[in-house]
Amino acid sequence: MLAGLNTFIYWLVSFIWDAVWFLLRLFAFIGVLYAVQIDEYTGRFLTVAILYLSMALFGWASIPMTYWISFAFDKAPKGYAMIVLFNVISGMFMFTTQFLIT
Repeated sequence: MLAGLNTFIYWLVSFIWDAVWFLLRLFAFIGVLYAVQIDEYTGRFLTVAILYLSMALFGWASIPMTYWISFAFDKAPKGYAMIVLFNVISGMFMFTTQFLIT
């Protein structure tokens, strides 16, 4: 393991780092929605809360799933491409279901 770290500590710190950056980007995304004043998303608090919660839950679920899937590939470029493709497709699916909920 890198620098003699315990495996559990390594993955825990990696998860916390990824989760914090995901939440910061999520706040930035919500901020952009408010900056451009898209009323469909920023008009009601409940709509913003549902959007934020669903995106946060997606991130908290996709980060461990990405770690788990990364062990299935021997070559880094192929693994990276497949993981990005999986995350993009599942993210688009999650985003389109927002229209069905609201």
